[in-house]
Amino acid sequence: MGYDPAAVELFAIKQLRFMKQINEGTKPSLGPGTDVVGSFSIPDTRIELLEYMSDLRPHLRVSEHNVDIYEECVRKAKRLFPDDPLFRDYIDGFEASSKKIRAEIKEEKEERQQDKEDKKFIIVFALLIINTLLGFLLLRFF
Repeated sequence: MGYDPAAVELFAIKQLRFMKQINEGTKPSLGPGTDVVGSFSIPDTRIELLEYMSDLRPHLRVSEHNVDIYEECVRKAKRLFPDDPLFRDYIDGFEASSKKIRAEIKEEKEERQQDKEDKKFIIVFALLIINTLLGFLLLRFF
């Protein structure tokens, strides 16, 4: 039983594209009208699933999408390999920290939103000051 080289290459390309989208901060997509969690193929074999989970684990705090995908992996691991000790660390660690990770992601997202609002306020305030100064200069010299 071996791997199909074309399938492995396609999977690697999709995974690289997906991770690039995650790192750029854009919503990952496999194409128009597709949902990543619903469309992204999670491996079924023991070794592939372990590799996939170990690759995705360090990137959990990047986005909520990663957490959703990892959660799907945990469900699949529980269903396919319920007594496998290698999966216990992944499953237990995720179950213990998933709420905390989601809260951190949400908090970071809210902070970024607040930063955007603060920057907008500063820009509007600066434009108001510039407009007032220009109006004053126009009245004084013309």
